[in-house]
Amino acid sequence: MQRTKSLIHNSNNIHTCIKPLVYTIECNVDASSFNNNSIFGIVCVLETPTRFFLLDKSDYFHFFASILEAETMDLLEAFKVSILNGMHVVLFETNRKSLSNSLANTHTPLNKFDDLVSQCRYILLSRANFVMSYFLRLSHHSLIFFMMYQLLYII
Repeated sequence: MQRTKSLIHNSNNIHTCIKPLVYTIECNVDASSFNNNSIFGIVCVLETPTRFFLLDKSDYFHFFASILEAETMDLLEAFKVSILNGMHVVLFETNRKSLSNSLANTHTPLNKFDDLVSQCRYILLSRANFVMSYFLRLSHHSLIFFMMYQLLYII
């Protein structure tokens, strides 16, 4: 008997952070737009469940896109960072309900956003210990700090 993997945890009614297993790494992803959506900043922060900081990645792009596309690009970057750093059991967290809903759908890509979602879905399905979770983020100090850093010093 084969077990199927659910791509999204907490996608329906629960809007709180999942307490991960002790050996799980948490990766919070977030994106923000600046200058009338012509510049996007992305950040992913990897931490242990006890909030011990492991590493982060932040970047910015000069192009017009939706914030949803920017966060999906951020999720792809977080996958790359996790894979390149040998992380095997990772809980990826986003506060974008529409992103988690898109990852749960299985429709054919029609545009750039759908193509990005398909790439994310492929990685989640091919790595059994990569899990995506949605939760309503009221505040995450690390992400706020890095976004402010981008706004003040990079852009």
